[in-house]
Amino acid sequence: MPNDTIGPNSSEFAWELLSGGCVETVGTLRTPTFPGGLDETGPIFSEAWVTLLDTMTPFVLSLFQDNVAAPTTRVTAISTPVPAGKLFQVEHISGYFVVGTGNVVDLIWVTDGTAQEVNLPTHFESRDLNFGGGLGIGRFHQFGSPVRMYVSGGSRITINGDSNVAGRILASVIGQLE
Repeated sequence: MPNDTIGPNSSEFAWELLSGGCVETVGTLRTPTFPGGLDETGPIFSEAWVTLLDTMTPFVLSLFQDNVAAPTTRVTAISTPVPAGKLFQVEHISGYFVVGTGNVVDLIWVTDGTAQEVNLPTHFESRDLNFGGGLGIGRFHQFGSPVRMYVSGGSRITINGDSNVAGRILASVIGQLE
C-alpha cells in the first residue's frame, strides 16, 4: 500500500479505516496514518499494538425476554455471565422493545449491577402488528447507541424497557473481551 494521500470515497480509505488506521484530514483529502507508518505491504504496527490486538477478542451477549402473553410495565432481560477472569469492554448496544399500540416508551436502560448505567435512545417505531397474547396489537421500537462500559468476569448485563404496556425486549451487546 503506497503511503500517499487518498480521497475520502476510495476503497483504500475504507481499507485503512478497517485495518486500524487513524485518519488526518488535509484540506478536502484524507491521509491515513498508523503508529508504525506504512511500507509496501501495508500498515506497520508496533509490538505493543500487536500485543494489544492479540489480547482482544470480539464478543457479543444476546438478551431476550418475552412478556407478550402477560404484558407488564417493565420488561427485563438478563445476559449470561461474562466469562470468569475476563473483562468485557462494551462498545455498542442495539435491539428492539415492543410496546402496546398507543403507549410510549418511557425508558430503555442497561446496567451491569454496579454503578454503571446507560440509557439508550429509540430511533424508529414500526407499524401496528398483531403479537397475540395479552399484548395484542403493538409496535417495535428500535434502539441502539455506541456505549462504553467495562463489565468484569462473572457479572451479568441487564436491559430494561419501561412502558405502560411492555411486551418484549431483545438486545445485542457487542464489544471486546480481554
